[in-house]
Amino acid sequence: MKFGLSDEHWKLVLDLAINPLKSKGAQVWVFGSRARGDHVRFSDLDILFAAEDGESFTLGEIGSIKEALEESDLPVRVDLVDDRVLAKDYREGVERDRIEI
Repeated sequence: MKFGLSDEHWKLVLDLAINPLKSKGAQVWVFGSRARGDHVRFSDLDILFAAEDGESFTLGEIGSIKEALEESDLPVRVDLVDDRVLAKDYREGVERDRIEI
């Protein structure tokens, strides 16, 4: 199990979200309850990503990743959060909890 997900479900997350983000040079982290280990069965999976300097993802690229996740067999919701738009008052907690993938 990885972050409370079965190996099969974690592989889906890797294939549908993490690998596409990393293939464009992004750093990727899991944060929130699944990173802290205090999640419950159906807690969402929070993923933070940061594009390389000078790079960015289009709304279409992120939309495609989100759509693929929603149409998958994952039993939990996955929230993708762009580091550039992370609220300042939320950032401290996220940075404290995050685990790089």
